[in-house]
Amino acid sequence: MSATRVLLAEVTATDGVSTNTFRWTDTPIRPFAATDPDRANALCDPRLLEGGDVSLDVYADLSRLEGALGAGDLVVSNADGSLSGYRTWRWQDIGIYLGRAAQDGTPDPFATWTCLLKGRVERPQWEVRTDGPSRLRLAIHDKRADIEQDVQTRLYLGTNVGATGYEGLSDDLKGKPVPLALGDLTKANITPPRANGPAQVLQINDGGDFTTETIRDRGGDANLVRDADLTGAAFDAASPVSGHYLRDRTRGLLKYGGGLGGTVTVGMQGTIGAGGYTATAPALIKRLLERRGTPPGDIGASFGTLSAPAACGLWLPDATTYAEAIGALARGFAGWAIPDAAGVWQVGRLTAPSGPAALTIDQYAVRSIEVDDSESLVPAKKITVRYARNYTVMREADLAGAVIGTDRARELAEEWRTAVWTSPTIAAAYPNARELTIDTPLVAAADAQALADSLGALFGVARESWRVVVELDEVSLGLRLGDDCVQLDYPQQAISGLYRVIGKRPLTPARHLVTLRLWG
Repeated sequence: MSATRVLLAEVTATDGVSTNTFRWTDTPIRPFAATDPDRANALCDPRLLEGGDVSLDVYADLSRLEGALGAGDLVVSNADGSLSGYRTWRWQDIGIYLGRAAQDGTPDPFATWTCLLKGRVERPQWEVRTDGPSRLRLAIHDKRADIEQDVQTRLYLGTNVGATGYEGLSDDLKGKPVPLALGDLTKANITPPRANGPAQVLQINDGGDFTTETIRDRGGDANLVRDADLTGAAFDAASPVSGHYLRDRTRGLLKYGGGLGGTVTVGMQGTIGAGGYTATAPALIKRLLERRGTPPGDIGASFGTLSAPAACGLWLPDATTYAEAIGALARGFAGWAIPDAAGVWQVGRLTAPSGPAALTIDQYAVRSIEVDDSESLVPAKKITVRYARNYTVMREADLAGAVIGTDRARELAEEWRTAVWTSPTIAAAYPNARELTIDTPLVAAADAQALADSLGALFGVARESWRVVVELDEVSLGLRLGDDCVQLDYPQQAISGLYRVIGKRPLTPARHLVTLRLWG
Protein backbone atom coordinates (compact mmCIF):
# COMPACT_ATOMS: atom_id res chain seq x y z
CA MET A 1 0.00 0.00 0.00
CA SER A 2 1.62 3.29 -1.12
CA ALA A 3 1.98 6.17 1.34
CA THR A 4 1.04 9.81 0.92
CA ARG A 5 3.28 12.68 2.03
CA VAL A 6 1.51 14.87 4.60
CA LEU A 7 2.37 18.31 5.96
CA LEU A 8 1.35 19.04 9.54
CA ALA A 9 1.41 22.39 11.34
CA GLU A 10 0.96 22.49 15.12
CA VAL A 11 0.16 25.98 16.37
CA THR A 12 -0.61 27.21 19.88
CA ALA A 13 -2.74 30.21 20.78
CA THR A 14 -3.84 31.73 24.07
CA ASP A 15 -6.36 34.23 25.37
CA GLY A 16 -4.29 34.72 28.51
CA VAL A 17 -6.22 32.08 30.44
CA SER A 18 -6.54 29.05 28.19
CA THR A 19 -4.12 27.70 25.58
CA ASN A 20 -5.20 25.68 22.54
CA THR A 21 -3.06 23.58 20.23
CA PHE A 22 -4.31 23.43 16.65
CA ARG A 23 -3.18 20.66 14.32
CA TRP A 24 -3.70 21.42 10.65
CA THR A 25 -2.75 19.19 7.72
CA ASP A 26 -2.79 19.65 3.96
CA THR A 27 -4.26 16.16 3.50
CA PRO A 28 -7.01 14.41 5.47
CA ILE A 29 -5.58 11.79 7.82
CA ARG A 30 -6.95 9.62 10.60
CA PRO A 31 -6.16 10.39 14.26
CA PHE A 32 -2.76 9.21 15.47
CA ALA A 33 -2.88 5.80 17.11
CA ALA A 34 -3.92 5.51 20.72
CA THR A 35 -0.60 3.79 21.36
CA ASP A 36 1.49 6.58 19.77
CA PRO A 37 3.76 7.79 22.62
CA ASP A 38 4.02 11.31 21.17
CA ARG A 39 0.57 12.08 19.75
CA ALA A 40 -1.82 9.51 21.20
CA ASN A 41 -5.30 9.94 19.60
CA ALA A 42 -4.31 13.38 18.27
CA LEU A 43 -6.84 14.73 15.77
CA CYS A 44 -5.75 16.73 12.72
CA ASP A 45 -7.91 19.20 10.82
CA PRO A 46 -7.26 19.20 7.02
CA ARG A 47 -7.50 22.96 6.49
CA LEU A 48 -3.85 23.80 5.73
CA LEU A 49 -3.64 25.60 2.37
CA GLU A 50 -0.08 26.94 2.36
CA GLY A 51 2.84 26.51 4.74
CA GLY A 52 6.21 24.99 5.42
CA ASP A 53 8.02 26.99 2.74
CA VAL A 54 10.06 28.99 5.25
CA SER A 55 13.28 30.53 4.00
CA LEU A 56 16.11 29.43 6.30
CA ASP A 57 19.50 31.07 5.81
CA VAL A 58 22.74 31.34 7.75
CA TYR A 59 23.43 34.88 6.56
CA ALA A 60 21.47 37.70 5.00
CA ASP A 61 24.79 39.19 3.78
CA LEU A 62 27.49 36.54 3.77
CA SER A 63 30.45 38.80 2.92
CA ARG A 64 29.67 40.99 5.93
CA LEU A 65 28.70 38.07 8.17
CA GLU A 66 25.29 39.63 8.82
CA GLY A 67 22.69 37.21 10.18
CA ALA A 68 19.28 36.39 8.74
CA LEU A 69 15.83 35.61 10.09
CA GLY A 70 13.91 32.60 8.78
CA ALA A 71 10.46 33.70 7.68
CA GLY A 72 7.41 32.55 5.75
CA ASP A 73 3.62 32.36 5.83
CA LEU A 74 1.08 29.80 6.97
CA VAL A 75 -2.37 29.95 5.38
CA VAL A 76 -5.33 27.94 6.63
CA SER A 77 -8.92 27.82 5.48
CA ASN A 78 -11.55 29.50 7.62
CA ALA A 79 -14.37 28.96 5.15
CA ASP A 80 -16.57 27.47 7.88
CA GLY A 81 -15.75 30.30 10.33
CA SER A 82 -14.70 27.85 13.03
CA LEU A 83 -11.50 29.82 13.74
CA SER A 84 -13.21 33.22 13.96
CA GLY A 85 -13.78 32.88 17.68
CA TYR A 86 -10.01 33.02 18.15
CA ARG A 87 -9.61 36.37 16.41
CA THR A 88 -8.51 38.18 19.58
CA TRP A 89 -6.23 35.39 20.80
CA ARG A 90 -2.44 35.68 20.80
CA TRP A 91 -0.79 33.18 18.51
CA GLN A 92 2.44 31.72 19.84
CA ASP A 93 4.52 28.68 18.87
CA ILE A 94 4.56 26.64 15.70
CA GLY A 95 6.02 23.31 14.69
CA ILE A 96 5.90 22.19 11.05
CA TYR A 97 6.38 18.48 10.31
CA LEU A 98 6.52 16.32 7.23
CA GLY A 99 5.40 12.70 7.41
CA ARG A 100 3.44 10.01 5.65
CA ALA A 101 0.07 8.36 5.88
CA ALA A 102 -1.25 5.16 4.31
CA GLN A 103 -3.88 5.27 1.58
CA ASP A 104 -6.58 4.78 4.20
CA GLY A 105 -5.32 7.89 6.03
CA THR A 106 -3.52 6.12 8.88
CA PRO A 107 -0.50 8.25 9.76
CA ASP A 108 2.92 6.79 10.43
CA PRO A 109 4.06 7.03 14.08
CA PHE A 110 4.83 10.63 14.92
CA ALA A 111 8.43 9.75 15.85
CA THR A 112 9.09 9.07 12.14
CA TRP A 113 7.92 12.52 11.03
CA THR A 114 10.58 15.11 10.15
CA CYS A 115 10.55 18.50 11.83
CA LEU A 116 10.94 21.27 9.24
CA LEU A 117 10.75 24.18 11.66
CA LYS A 118 10.10 25.11 15.24
CA GLY A 119 9.44 28.79 15.57
CA ARG A 120 7.02 31.57 16.36
CA VAL A 121 3.76 32.90 14.94
CA GLU A 122 2.86 36.56 14.73
CA ARG A 123 0.77 39.10 12.83
CA PRO A 124 -2.41 37.10 12.12
CA GLN A 125 -4.31 38.40 9.10
CA TRP A 126 -7.95 37.46 8.98
CA GLU A 127 -8.93 37.48 5.32
CA VAL A 128 -12.70 37.73 5.57
CA ARG A 129 -14.42 37.60 2.19
CA THR A 130 -17.96 37.53 0.82
CA ASP A 131 -16.94 36.51 -2.70
CA GLY A 132 -14.91 33.47 -1.66
CA PRO A 133 -13.68 31.35 1.25
CA SER A 134 -12.26 33.23 4.23
CA ARG A 135 -8.73 32.39 5.30
CA LEU A 136 -6.30 32.97 8.15
CA ARG A 137 -2.76 33.96 7.24
CA LEU A 138 -0.07 33.72 9.93
CA ALA A 139 3.45 35.14 9.58
CA ILE A 140 5.92 32.59 10.91
CA HIS A 141 9.58 32.91 11.92
CA ASP A 142 12.24 30.58 13.18
CA LYS A 143 13.46 31.07 16.75
CA ARG A 144 15.73 33.91 15.74
CA ALA A 145 12.59 36.01 16.23
CA ASP A 146 13.07 35.38 19.96
CA ILE A 147 16.26 37.42 19.97
CA GLU A 148 14.84 40.49 18.24
CA GLN A 149 14.33 41.99 21.69
CA ASP A 150 16.43 44.30 23.84
CA VAL A 151 19.04 42.60 26.00
CA GLN A 152 18.50 45.15 28.74
CA THR A 153 14.95 45.86 29.83
CA ARG A 154 15.85 47.61 33.08
CA LEU A 155 15.92 51.37 32.64
CA TYR A 156 17.02 54.06 35.02
CA LEU A 157 14.05 55.46 36.95
CA GLY A 158 15.54 58.89 37.67
CA THR A 159 14.41 58.74 41.31
CA ASN A 160 17.59 59.60 43.22
CA VAL A 161 17.28 61.92 46.23
CA GLY A 162 20.61 63.53 46.98
CA ALA A 163 23.20 60.84 47.75
CA THR A 164 20.51 58.15 48.05
CA GLY A 165 19.65 55.78 45.21
CA TYR A 166 21.35 54.54 42.07
CA GLU A 167 18.68 55.40 39.50
CA GLY A 168 20.00 58.76 38.31
CA LEU A 169 17.89 61.90 38.00
CA SER A 170 14.95 62.77 35.81
CA ASP A 171 17.11 65.08 33.72
CA ASP A 172 20.10 62.78 33.13
CA LEU A 173 19.69 59.00 33.25
CA LYS A 174 15.93 58.48 33.42
CA GLY A 175 14.70 56.12 30.73
CA LYS A 176 18.17 55.04 29.63
CA PRO A 177 19.25 51.36 29.77
CA VAL A 178 21.41 50.31 32.70
CA PRO A 179 24.69 49.20 31.05
CA LEU A 180 25.93 45.64 30.73
CA ALA A 181 29.56 44.52 30.49
CA LEU A 182 30.45 41.25 28.76
CA GLY A 183 33.93 39.79 28.66
CA ASP A 184 37.30 41.46 28.29
CA LEU A 185 36.86 45.24 28.38
CA THR A 186 40.17 46.04 30.05
CA LYS A 187 41.23 48.33 27.16
CA ALA A 188 37.77 49.54 26.20
CA ASN A 189 37.97 53.03 27.81
CA ILE A 190 34.34 53.07 28.89
CA THR A 191 32.58 56.08 30.37
CA PRO A 192 30.22 54.49 32.91
CA PRO A 193 27.08 56.41 33.88
CA ARG A 194 27.03 58.15 37.25
CA ALA A 195 24.30 56.19 38.99
CA ASN A 196 24.58 58.78 41.77
CA GLY A 197 26.58 61.95 41.16
CA PRO A 198 26.71 63.39 44.72
CA ALA A 199 27.79 60.00 46.11
CA GLN A 200 30.31 59.55 43.24
CA VAL A 201 28.94 56.12 42.32
CA LEU A 202 29.53 54.69 38.85
CA GLN A 203 27.48 51.90 37.30
CA ILE A 204 29.93 49.40 35.80
CA ASN A 205 27.65 46.43 35.12
CA ASP A 206 23.97 45.96 35.89
CA GLY A 207 23.69 43.38 38.63
CA GLY A 208 26.75 41.61 37.34
CA ASP A 209 30.27 41.07 38.52
CA PHE A 210 33.32 43.02 37.33
CA THR A 211 37.02 42.61 38.10
CA THR A 212 40.49 43.72 36.99
CA GLU A 213 39.29 47.28 36.68
CA THR A 214 41.45 50.28 35.80
CA ILE A 215 40.09 53.75 36.58
CA ARG A 216 41.37 56.61 34.46
CA ASP A 217 41.08 60.37 34.75
CA ARG A 218 41.37 62.31 31.46
CA GLY A 219 43.00 59.29 29.82
CA GLY A 220 45.67 58.70 32.47
CA ASP A 221 45.70 56.38 35.45
CA ALA A 222 43.69 57.93 38.29
CA ASN A 223 45.94 56.11 40.80
CA LEU A 224 43.04 55.18 43.06
CA VAL A 225 43.54 52.60 45.80
CA ARG A 226 40.90 49.89 46.10
CA ASP A 227 39.51 49.21 49.56
CA ALA A 228 37.64 46.08 50.63
CA ASP A 229 34.57 45.05 48.65
CA LEU A 230 31.22 45.81 50.29
CA THR A 231 27.62 44.94 49.48
CA GLY A 232 24.16 46.28 50.20
CA ALA A 233 23.73 48.73 53.09
CA ALA A 234 27.42 48.63 53.99
CA PHE A 235 28.34 49.89 50.52
CA ASP A 236 25.57 52.50 50.62
CA ALA A 237 26.80 53.94 53.91
CA ALA A 238 30.52 53.86 53.13
CA SER A 239 32.46 57.03 52.30
CA PRO A 240 35.85 56.22 50.81
CA VAL A 241 38.58 58.74 51.53
CA SER A 242 40.15 60.76 48.75
CA GLY A 243 42.22 58.61 46.43
CA HIS A 244 40.41 55.39 47.36
CA TYR A 245 37.42 53.48 45.96
CA LEU A 246 35.02 50.68 46.86
CA ARG A 247 33.22 48.04 44.80
CA ASP A 248 29.82 46.41 45.15
CA ARG A 249 30.33 43.58 42.69
CA THR A 250 26.86 42.12 43.26
CA ARG A 251 25.25 45.29 41.92
CA GLY A 252 28.01 46.29 39.52
CA LEU A 253 28.71 49.59 41.35
CA LEU A 254 31.92 51.51 42.07
CA LYS A 255 32.21 54.42 44.54
CA TYR A 256 35.27 56.68 44.77
CA GLY A 257 36.39 59.38 47.18
CA GLY A 258 37.76 62.82 46.40
CA GLY A 259 37.62 64.70 43.15
CA LEU A 260 38.92 63.73 39.71
CA GLY A 261 39.87 66.38 37.22
CA GLY A 262 37.93 65.42 34.10
CA THR A 263 36.37 62.55 32.16
CA VAL A 264 36.42 59.35 34.21
CA THR A 265 36.76 56.16 32.18
CA VAL A 266 37.07 52.54 33.18
CA GLY A 267 38.44 49.29 31.78
CA MET A 268 37.50 45.95 33.35
CA GLN A 269 36.41 42.36 32.90
CA GLY A 270 32.62 42.00 33.00
CA THR A 271 30.43 39.01 33.80
CA ILE A 272 26.74 38.33 33.21
CA GLY A 273 24.90 35.18 34.18
CA ALA A 274 26.08 32.16 36.14
CA GLY A 275 29.38 30.37 35.79
CA GLY A 276 31.93 33.08 36.44
CA TYR A 277 33.99 35.19 34.08
CA THR A 278 34.33 34.22 30.44
CA ALA A 279 35.44 36.13 27.37
CA THR A 280 35.13 33.65 24.49
CA ALA A 281 32.46 34.40 21.92
CA PRO A 282 30.58 31.05 22.01
CA ALA A 283 30.39 31.17 25.81
CA LEU A 284 29.15 34.78 25.77
CA ILE A 285 26.52 33.92 23.15
CA LYS A 286 25.38 31.09 25.40
CA ARG A 287 25.14 33.50 28.35
CA LEU A 288 22.97 35.84 26.27
CA LEU A 289 20.66 33.00 25.22
CA GLU A 290 20.36 31.94 28.85
CA ARG A 291 19.60 35.52 29.86
CA ARG A 292 16.85 35.58 27.22
CA GLY A 293 15.31 32.52 28.92
CA THR A 294 16.32 29.83 26.44
CA PRO A 295 15.86 26.41 28.08
CA PRO A 296 19.06 24.35 28.51
CA GLY A 297 17.71 21.72 26.13
CA ASP A 298 17.48 24.34 23.37
CA ILE A 299 21.20 25.18 23.54
CA GLY A 300 23.10 22.64 21.46
CA ALA A 301 26.28 20.69 22.07
CA SER A 302 28.15 22.78 19.48
CA PHE A 303 28.58 25.52 22.09
CA GLY A 304 30.91 23.19 23.97
CA THR A 305 32.73 21.74 20.97
CA LEU A 306 33.45 24.77 18.76
CA SER A 307 36.99 26.02 19.33
CA ALA A 308 37.04 29.83 19.36
CA PRO A 309 39.39 30.82 22.20
CA ALA A 310 40.00 34.46 21.21
CA ALA A 311 39.05 36.96 23.94
CA CYS A 312 36.12 39.26 23.21
CA GLY A 313 34.39 42.14 24.97
CA LEU A 314 31.09 43.96 24.52
CA TRP A 315 29.88 47.04 26.38
CA LEU A 316 26.13 47.64 26.04
CA PRO A 317 25.25 51.14 27.28
CA ASP A 318 22.40 51.70 24.80
CA ALA A 319 19.37 49.77 23.61
CA THR A 320 20.78 46.66 21.91
CA THR A 321 18.87 43.59 20.77
CA TYR A 322 20.00 40.06 21.48
CA ALA A 323 20.29 39.58 17.72
CA GLU A 324 22.69 42.52 17.44
CA ALA A 325 24.84 41.41 20.39
CA ILE A 326 24.95 37.76 19.31
CA GLY A 327 25.72 38.75 15.72
CA ALA A 328 28.60 40.94 16.88
CA LEU A 329 30.06 38.12 18.96
CA ALA A 330 29.71 35.61 16.10
CA ARG A 331 31.69 37.92 13.82
CA GLY A 332 34.57 37.52 16.26
CA PHE A 333 35.13 33.99 14.93
CA ALA A 334 33.66 34.41 11.43
CA GLY A 335 30.74 32.32 12.56
CA TRP A 336 27.05 32.09 13.13
CA ALA A 337 24.52 31.24 15.81
CA ILE A 338 21.24 29.84 14.48
CA PRO A 339 18.46 27.49 15.59
CA ASP A 340 18.38 24.17 13.79
CA ALA A 341 15.17 22.65 12.42
CA ALA A 342 14.24 21.37 15.86
CA GLY A 343 14.65 24.84 17.37
CA VAL A 344 17.93 24.02 19.15
CA TRP A 345 20.54 26.80 18.98
CA GLN A 346 23.87 25.85 17.40
CA VAL A 347 27.07 27.75 16.64
CA GLY A 348 29.54 27.20 13.84
CA ARG A 349 32.31 28.85 11.84
CA LEU A 350 32.14 29.75 8.16
CA THR A 351 34.85 27.85 6.32
CA ALA A 352 35.51 26.93 2.72
CA PRO A 353 33.76 23.73 1.60
CA SER A 354 35.72 20.63 2.58
CA GLY A 355 35.36 17.02 3.59
CA PRO A 356 32.93 14.41 2.30
CA ALA A 357 29.74 15.57 0.59
CA ALA A 358 26.50 14.92 2.45
CA LEU A 359 24.72 14.84 -0.93
CA THR A 360 25.75 14.60 -4.58
CA ILE A 361 23.63 16.56 -7.04
CA ASP A 362 24.20 15.64 -10.69
CA GLN A 363 22.65 17.09 -13.82
CA TYR A 364 19.72 14.69 -13.60
CA ALA A 365 18.85 15.72 -10.04
CA VAL A 366 18.79 19.45 -10.80
CA ARG A 367 15.25 20.72 -11.35
CA SER A 368 16.42 24.30 -11.80
CA ILE A 369 19.57 26.32 -11.14
CA GLU A 370 20.39 30.02 -11.09
CA VAL A 371 23.04 32.37 -9.72
CA ASP A 372 22.32 33.25 -6.12
CA ASP A 373 24.85 36.05 -5.48
CA SER A 374 26.76 37.43 -8.45
CA GLU A 375 28.97 39.54 -6.15
CA SER A 376 30.67 36.40 -4.86
CA LEU A 377 32.38 36.05 -8.26
CA VAL A 378 34.30 39.26 -7.51
CA PRO A 379 37.01 38.59 -4.91
CA ALA A 380 37.98 41.06 -2.21
CA LYS A 381 41.30 42.88 -2.51
CA LYS A 382 41.22 44.25 1.03
CA ILE A 383 39.60 43.09 4.25
CA THR A 384 39.70 45.25 7.36
CA VAL A 385 38.88 43.75 10.73
CA ARG A 386 38.11 46.37 13.34
CA TYR A 387 38.81 45.34 16.94
CA ALA A 388 39.58 46.64 20.46
CA ARG A 389 36.88 49.29 20.32
CA ASN A 390 37.55 52.50 22.23
CA TYR A 391 34.13 53.41 23.59
CA THR A 392 35.17 56.95 24.58
CA VAL A 393 37.04 58.79 21.83
CA MET A 394 39.13 61.58 23.39
CA ARG A 395 40.82 64.55 21.75
CA GLU A 396 43.76 66.52 23.07
CA ALA A 397 41.52 68.95 24.96
CA ASP A 398 40.04 66.01 26.89
CA LEU A 399 43.40 64.65 28.08
CA ALA A 400 45.63 65.19 31.06
CA GLY A 401 48.88 66.96 30.26
CA ALA A 402 50.96 63.86 30.93
CA VAL A 403 49.00 61.91 28.31
CA ILE A 404 49.20 64.45 25.47
CA GLY A 405 51.61 63.39 22.73
CA THR A 406 51.94 59.80 23.95
CA ASP A 407 50.98 56.53 22.28
CA ARG A 408 48.06 56.42 24.70
CA ALA A 409 46.75 59.73 23.32
CA ARG A 410 46.93 58.40 19.78
CA GLU A 411 45.00 55.28 20.79
CA LEU A 412 42.29 57.33 22.49
CA ALA A 413 41.80 59.47 19.39
CA GLU A 414 40.52 56.51 17.35
CA GLU A 415 37.38 54.45 17.93
CA TRP A 416 38.83 51.23 16.51
CA ARG A 417 42.11 49.50 15.96
CA THR A 418 42.39 47.67 12.68
CA ALA A 419 43.95 44.52 11.25
CA VAL A 420 44.17 44.37 7.46
CA TRP A 421 44.53 41.66 4.86
CA THR A 422 45.34 42.81 1.31
CA SER A 423 46.12 41.22 -2.03
CA PRO A 424 47.94 43.39 -4.61
CA THR A 425 47.53 40.55 -7.11
CA ILE A 426 43.76 40.67 -6.86
CA ALA A 427 43.76 44.48 -6.95
CA ALA A 428 45.68 44.38 -10.23
CA ALA A 429 43.61 41.60 -11.78
CA TYR A 430 40.16 42.84 -10.74
CA PRO A 431 39.58 46.60 -11.13
CA ASN A 432 36.23 46.22 -9.36
CA ALA A 433 37.55 44.06 -6.53
CA ARG A 434 35.74 44.56 -3.24
CA GLU A 435 36.91 46.05 0.03
CA LEU A 436 35.21 44.62 3.12
CA THR A 437 35.12 45.92 6.69
CA ILE A 438 34.07 43.69 9.60
CA ASP A 439 33.43 45.09 13.08
CA THR A 440 34.27 42.59 15.81
CA PRO A 441 34.43 42.36 19.63
CA LEU A 442 37.98 40.97 19.50
CA VAL A 443 40.49 42.63 21.81
CA ALA A 444 43.92 41.29 20.74
CA ALA A 445 45.85 42.33 17.63
CA ALA A 446 47.01 38.79 16.89
CA ASP A 447 43.45 37.42 17.00
CA ALA A 448 42.20 40.22 14.74
CA GLN A 449 44.97 39.63 12.22
CA ALA A 450 44.29 35.89 12.24
CA LEU A 451 40.62 36.60 11.51
CA ALA A 452 41.49 39.05 8.72
CA ASP A 453 43.79 36.44 7.14
CA SER A 454 41.14 33.71 7.37
CA LEU A 455 38.56 36.01 5.79
CA GLY A 456 41.07 36.77 3.05
CA ALA A 457 41.24 33.05 2.31
CA LEU A 458 37.42 32.94 2.16
CA PHE A 459 36.60 36.10 0.21
CA GLY A 460 39.90 36.85 -1.51
CA VAL A 461 39.16 34.32 -4.24
CA ALA A 462 36.38 34.16 -6.81
CA ARG A 463 33.52 32.16 -5.34
CA GLU A 464 30.29 30.87 -6.81
CA SER A 465 26.87 30.93 -5.22
CA TRP A 466 23.96 28.95 -6.63
CA ARG A 467 20.28 28.53 -5.96
CA VAL A 468 19.44 24.94 -6.85
CA VAL A 469 16.10 23.14 -6.77
CA VAL A 470 16.18 19.40 -6.12
CA GLU A 471 13.82 16.64 -5.07
CA LEU A 472 12.74 16.77 -1.43
CA ASP A 473 13.80 13.60 0.37
CA GLU A 474 15.26 12.64 3.73
CA VAL A 475 18.81 13.54 2.68
CA SER A 476 18.09 16.96 1.16
CA LEU A 477 15.69 17.77 3.97
CA GLY A 478 18.27 16.84 6.60
CA LEU A 479 21.09 19.04 5.28
CA ARG A 480 22.49 21.16 8.12
CA LEU A 481 22.89 24.85 7.38
CA GLY A 482 26.46 26.08 7.65
CA ASP A 483 27.84 22.61 8.36
CA ASP A 484 27.06 20.30 5.45
CA CYS A 485 28.49 20.42 1.95
CA VAL A 486 27.15 19.01 -1.32
CA GLN A 487 28.87 18.00 -4.53
CA LEU A 488 27.23 19.81 -7.46
CA ASP A 489 27.95 18.61 -11.00
CA TYR A 490 26.15 20.39 -13.84
CA PRO A 491 28.29 20.03 -16.97
CA GLN A 492 25.91 22.01 -19.21
CA GLN A 493 27.20 25.16 -17.46
CA ALA A 494 30.67 23.83 -16.56
CA ILE A 495 29.73 23.66 -12.89
CA SER A 496 31.50 21.06 -10.79
CA GLY A 497 32.64 21.38 -7.22
CA LEU A 498 31.97 21.14 -3.52
CA TYR A 499 29.63 23.74 -2.04
CA ARG A 500 28.56 24.62 1.48
CA VAL A 501 24.83 24.75 2.26
CA ILE A 502 24.05 28.27 3.48
CA GLY A 503 20.30 28.33 2.89
CA LYS A 504 17.32 26.03 2.47
CA ARG A 505 13.68 26.47 1.57
CA PRO A 506 11.68 23.24 1.88
CA LEU A 507 8.52 22.68 -0.19
CA THR A 508 9.54 25.40 -2.67
CA PRO A 509 8.76 25.88 -5.52
CA ALA A 510 6.50 22.84 -5.05
CA ARG A 511 5.72 20.62 -2.09
CA HIS A 512 7.90 17.78 -3.43
CA LEU A 513 10.92 20.05 -3.94
CA VAL A 514 13.47 21.97 -1.88
CA THR A 515 15.50 25.03 -2.87
CA LEU A 516 19.11 25.04 -1.65
CA ARG A 517 21.50 27.98 -1.46
CA LEU A 518 25.04 26.78 -2.10
CA TRP A 519 28.33 28.66 -1.73
CA GLY A 520 31.85 27.58 -2.51
